[in-house]
Amino acid sequence: MQSQCPTCKAIFRVHKEQLKQADGLVRCGQCDSIFNGYDHLLKNRDKVAHSPEMLKRMLLGRSNITPAATVGWSLTITLASMALLLQLAYLQRDWLAKQAHIGPYIETVCQQLSWCTLQPERDLNQLQLVSRNVYSHPNIKNALMINAVITNTASFPQPYPTLLVSMSNVRGQIVAQRYFKSSEYLQLNADQSLMEPGKAIPVSVEVLDPGQDALAFELDFL
Repeated sequence: MQSQCPTCKAIFRVHKEQLKQADGLVRCGQCDSIFNGYDHLLKNRDKVAHSPEMLKRMLLGRSNITPAATVGWSLTITLASMALLLQLAYLQRDWLAKQAHIGPYIETVCQQLSWCTLQPERDLNQLQLVSRNVYSHPNIKNALMINAVITNTASFPQPYPTLLVSMSNVRGQIVAQRYFKSSEYLQLNADQSLMEPGKAIPVSVEVLDPGQDALAFELDFL
């Protein structure tokens, strides 16, 4: 069975047993009015006209939220959403900076903020080993000198790589290996910030001579 509140016109389901136990009295769940449920039973709900005010009450219930509070909540939610988006943008700033349509804006904003830094673009496949040479060290016994020239063929500056020097025997087995940071293989007066495009960079490192087993060596960029 269904009954309708005479005050707010809200419609809700009631049970005969409940009405009997309460002597027919019902408390409206929308406006708290108490009325006789028997007197306001609906025989055919489809014929009930729902007024705009009744629909509003059904949707909002007994809400006492004022317009000012609604505006305040809306503003709070908006600001919280903007803060979340800004935080997400900051965490993904390096990826966003590489996007053509938004990258320039991200770079401009980061330049204005001391705490915002962007990782420089990096592509090891664009680094090229132009020449290399290995020979006995002229001043240190049982040591080798390795000289090489590398260049950045990319269209953008990028960080200097870590060099991996590997020496192998006739069977291709590695007999010696060492990593070199840019501070270890660049000349003392060289600019160690970024590799400019197309610029030849001389490299020089010293390694221990692994002996006659080392017949080949390789330079890899990491």
